[in-house]
Amino acid sequence: TATAPGYTLYGLHPRRGQEGIADLGVMDQRKGVAVHDFWKPYYRFPDRHALCNAHLLRDLPGLYEVTGEPWIAKLQSLLADMLAATNQARAAINPTSTQPGWQAIRRTMTCWSTKVASAIRIRRPPVGAAGSSGI
Repeated sequence: TATAPGYTLYGLHPRRGQEGIADLGVMDQRKGVAVHDFWKPYYRFPDRHALCNAHLLRDLPGLYEVTGEPWIAKLQSLLADMLAATNQARAAINPTSTQPGWQAIRRTMTCWSTKVASAIRIRRPPVGAAGSSGI
């Protein structure tokens, strides 16, 4: 699935992975940031990437289960607060607006996703670890 303002593309391919993604022709043609989960084939395409905060919220409980790291609950709370703030901004501002408030939200979310991805890569549990959510 690929989305852009006003458009959604659903693609089917017999291969799941880099070959299937490449054959759909979207990742090589995109102009912006690819927002996605942690699936490795996405990172084989160049340019900018950001992690989907919905996927982070989904995967953090499993990470906490494996590591017991106390910062994870704080991160979950912060992401939930950021989601609420973003939803309020979307209701109040036209998302295609050039208003500074909307631009700041976009920059913050992209920057935050990048930093969280880096932190999670550092603390990533081993593949197949008990309780692993697959992140």
